[in-house]
Amino acid sequence: MDNPNVTPNGPIPGENYTSDTRNYPWHRPPEVTDMDKAIETVVKQLTTTKGAYGLLNNLQSGVSIVKAADILVTSGIGKGKWTPDMAILLAGPVARMMEIMAKDSEIEYDLGLEDLPEKTIGYYKSKAKITNDIADKAGNALQANKETIKPPAQEAPMESPKGFMPKPEPESV
Repeated sequence: MDNPNVTPNGPIPGENYTSDTRNYPWHRPPEVTDMDKAIETVVKQLTTTKGAYGLLNNLQSGVSIVKAADILVTSGIGKGKWTPDMAILLAGPVARMMEIMAKDSEIEYDLGLEDLPEKTIGYYKSKAKITNDIADKAGNALQANKETIKPPAQEAPMESPKGFMPKPEPESV
């Protein structure tokens, strides 16, 4: 039995179609659409006393430049300053600006790229050699056990039905 005094606490189906889409900054057009203006905005933000102090403290405490740049450009998306595409393009110049600030302040910093494996020709050749060695060992083991492995019994091939949807033949009883 339904209680008439209970009200639903979830959204009404279709409510998103009637709600105001300007509730969040990322639902509106971005403030900055020019790459040069976006870099200028970031430089202004980083060169303020508060911005520089926060960045340099984070770099001193071990946050990598890549992570700091990611945080800055992602927060710009959340604030509606630029689009995710612009943030991807902006990440390189932002990281470089942070690196220059750290060098000028004589702060030891972690660029954050050392964790990535180097994808050189030697790297791929070593991976290919390991793969080939494993395949050779597996092939040798298969060859050694070939005598114990018997092929499955072959059944007589069925005659393929004619046409797109052939009429099934009646079963004999």
